[in-house]
Amino acid sequence: MAEKMLDLGQGLEIWKVDVDELREQDINARAMSKPMFDRLSLTIKNDARLETLPFCALTDKGIEIVSGHHRTRALRAAGLRDLFAIVDVTGLSRDKIKAKQLAHNAIQGDDNEQIVKQIYQSIEDANVKLEAFIDKDLDTEIKKVQISDIIVDLNYRTVLLTFLPTEKEYFEEIAEEINKQYDGMYLADKEKFQDFVDIINKIDKEYDIRSVTTALGKMVEISAEYLGKGIPETEAKALRDIFKTAYIPMGPAEVIEQALEKMTEKKEITSKNIWQAIEYWAADYLAGD
Repeated sequence: MAEKMLDLGQGLEIWKVDVDELREQDINARAMSKPMFDRLSLTIKNDARLETLPFCALTDKGIEIVSGHHRTRALRAAGLRDLFAIVDVTGLSRDKIKAKQLAHNAIQGDDNEQIVKQIYQSIEDANVKLEAFIDKDLDTEIKKVQISDIIVDLNYRTVLLTFLPTEKEYFEEIAEEINKQYDGMYLADKEKFQDFVDIINKIDKEYDIRSVTTALGKMVEISAEYLGKGIPETEAKALRDIFKTAYIPMGPAEVIEQALEKMTEKKEITSKNIWQAIEYWAADYLAGD
């Protein structure tokens, strides 16, 4: 039966326990090859002791192993029963146990990174995540694996944008301004991608834009105006900027469409300069004054 042997202070104690009294974690990221495990078990059998004590936590489930799963298994495989363990009796939460499990495992050896990621992402408390000391990129892109013409791939989106030199400079200028005013730039949640697509489609429709990059440029101009940076001079101006709306009522729209069709038939305008009809109408109105 488990017995407290020494109080180390700060909620840590040395306990003498039977190997079967220790409860392993449901998921453990530490990997150990069979030859390494066999060598560890033989060493423990020859020395009849553990030279590194397992770190455990006293919970409502019993004495749970946080670090030392393989040492405990190797001791059992060596035919030994009793061992000493460092036990945390402060009542660690599930998140704390997971964080310490990762932190202790990160000191040495190899991890199964997918299991590390699974354990790490299951920790709900952001502050506790920091205690895990995981500095690896857990979202590193995994190469596609092709098996009998079946491609196993991760669900992610890649967006490639091409800018002209001047557009690139302006985009970077506004991005830097956003960075200053909003204290840092961050990767966007993948869930926001659809919002991004919806905004691009709305701008395409309102400004009659066909290029994603041009639409993004318009978004930059709108952002610049909001940030008080002003809109750069260009050779063209969107109708939306003139009329302050991209929509007009159905009745007037039908009248305008009929007029445009008639002007096109008379070759006063072409499909490439339909906008010039507005200039003619405005000129006639001004001339009437």
